[in-house]
Amino acid sequence: MHFSATAKSFGLLTLALTLPVAAQSTFDLFAYGTDGGISAASLFYENGHIMVSNLTTPVNLTSVYFTRQSNSPSAWTVQPNTTANSNASFTAGYVGLKASTNCSLVEVGNATDNALDLVLFGQSVFARIGDKMRNPFYGIATSTTGIWQLVWSPENTHADQLEPVILRLMRPPRPDGRN
Repeated sequence: MHFSATAKSFGLLTLALTLPVAAQSTFDLFAYGTDGGISAASLFYENGHIMVSNLTTPVNLTSVYFTRQSNSPSAWTVQPNTTANSNASFTAGYVGLKASTNCSLVEVGNATDNALDLVLFGQSVFARIGDKMRNPFYGIATSTTGIWQLVWSPENTHADQLEPVILRLMRPPRPDGRN
């Protein structure tokens, strides 16, 4: 059986697009909302949880960055960004899930037991569940305007206080147009 060059190229392109892209060892993540409230927002730490904020300098939140472990590339750790906040209030931990009554909280823990199996496809973050890749991240509104708590796979995805988000490596554009 002979395949045309176009068919072979399409097959190779399809294969390349479905393979996970190797992540940088240290990187920032940004939340892009789909309902207009969360707009290329930075991720932060507060009291054991990952938070999302559009605010330039949110009060009581610690700026963070992420790293991959070379021996377990899908278990990511969250680190305090001491350059942005010299009095960081936590030590590094794994990105994990904590089940609650109606959703799972994305939190920082000290063990990989309940760590998310995270994978980068291009610039976007997905979680591997069994043999499927999923992106059910949401921001749930807090009592502070401009701050959301990052949650995973809530039962009621149509609740008023929830906004679907996509986590990406892509930094938002700067107002002056520079990278």
